[in-house]
Amino acid sequence: MKADLIGLEGESVDTSQDLTIFDPIATWKRMTLPAGGFTVRELMEPVFVEGRCCYRERTMAEIMAYAAEERDTLWEEHKRLIRPQIMPVDLSQKLYDLKQEMITQLRTK
Repeated sequence: MKADLIGLEGESVDTSQDLTIFDPIATWKRMTLPAGGFTVRELMEPVFVEGRCCYRERTMAEIMAYAAEERDTLWEEHKRLIRPQIMPVDLSQKLYDLKQEMITQLRTK
């Protein structure tokens, strides 16, 4: 795993196009992932849809297996206990633009 990307609901990422991600605080920190060289997957799982519970409870063994599988996707630099590399968590361009617009609106009030 290279980074987390937070986007708006319904927003999708076209993996056939290059994807540039950036730190929402230090925007000069950018990384471009080449088209076809990355995958994107949803991490959020709905619990309720239209008022009905759609979440299947997991057993402790399933939860532990999932956690181990996810941990294995991290680079060793992120897992080390002494000075671990921080995992980038970036915003999609649409979400970043929305955030900036909201900040601007609040400042003008």
